[in-house]
Amino acid sequence: MTSTDTEFPAINPNDIQVNLIKSIPGLKRGYQRGVNRDLSQHQCEGLFERQTLALIDNLMAESDGLLNQAEQKTEKPWQELQARLQEHKNELVQYALHFNRTSCALSNFPDEHTPSSDYITSVLIQIETKWNQWSSQYW
Repeated sequence: MTSTDTEFPAINPNDIQVNLIKSIPGLKRGYQRGVNRDLSQHQCEGLFERQTLALIDNLMAESDGLLNQAEQKTEKPWQELQARLQEHKNELVQYALHFNRTSCALSNFPDEHTPSSDYITSVLIQIETKWNQWSSQYW
């Protein structure tokens, strides 16, 4: 047993899933705070892109902390966890779109309130690129 094992006991995929589910509300609140901060600083252009990418970065950082404590990641429960992480990522992107579309404050900024399909596609491509780079270190 190494000192790392002593400091961070290994956890299993189910533990990670439970902890990630618990973190989702905080990640959503972080998105809201980021949007409010951008609005208060008059940084409205590119708000959806900037805050959605930050949201996914935060999900990856939260996952890093848990995955770095994990045991071997090649068995079936790990494949299921990888699929659940994808679902969490998609849920958070949908949340960001819904939040923007229902935000009264963003209604004054139509490109951010109801992003065009090209804008959404551009953000999704960036997210997938980041996600694939990040996930390749684990799977």
